[in-house]
Amino acid sequence: MVTLLFDQKAAYLGELVTRDGALRHFVLTQAGERAVGGHVLQWQTRGVPFYKGIAKHGDDGSNEFVTYREYVSARDVAFLKAVHGWLTTQGLQAYDIDEPILPMWERLLRLPLEPAERFRFLIAMMRTPVSRLTAWQELLETAERTSQVERAKTQETLAKLKTTVSKHLLHAFEHEPKI
Repeated sequence: MVTLLFDQKAAYLGELVTRDGALRHFVLTQAGERAVGGHVLQWQTRGVPFYKGIAKHGDDGSNEFVTYREYVSARDVAFLKAVHGWLTTQGLQAYDIDEPILPMWERLLRLPLEPAERFRFLIAMMRTPVSRLTAWQELLETAERTSQVERAKTQETLAKLKTTVSKHLLHAFEHEPKI
C-alpha cells in the first residue's frame, strides 16, 4: 500500500509504503524531511506513538477516562493505522492510494503544477470510478507530452540567448579601449 503525505497547505511531503500494515520504506521530499523527518527516524527505532484509553468506573459511581501512550513497531500490522492517527493529531494529511492511481500521481509530479492544484487533481482522481480513470490517464499523458515540448522549447531558447549574450560580451571586450 502506498500512502501519500501532505501538510495543511496541500504540499506533498512524501510517501510511505507498507505491506499488510507494516513499514516497507519511506520516501520524503525536502518539505517532508523538515516536517516529519525526525519523527520518521524515531518511528523506525522506537515505533509510532499511539494513544489508547481506558474508562474506569469507581465504586462510588464516578467515571474516569485514562489515556496512555503505546508505541507501535514499524514491523507491526497496526503501523499504518498508528501513522494515520499520529498524522491527524499533527494536522497533517495521509491518503492511501489505490494501484491504478499511482502511475497518474507520478505523472502529476512531473507536471509544472502548484502544490494545491496537484493535490486537488489527486483527490478528484481518487473519487473517480475506476471505469473512468482512462480519461484521466489520457489527459495526463497529453499534458505531460505538451509540458515536455514546452520545456524543450524553453531550453532551446535559453541556449540561444546564452550564445547571443556570450557573443555580445566577447565583442564588447574586443572593442573596449585599453587602459
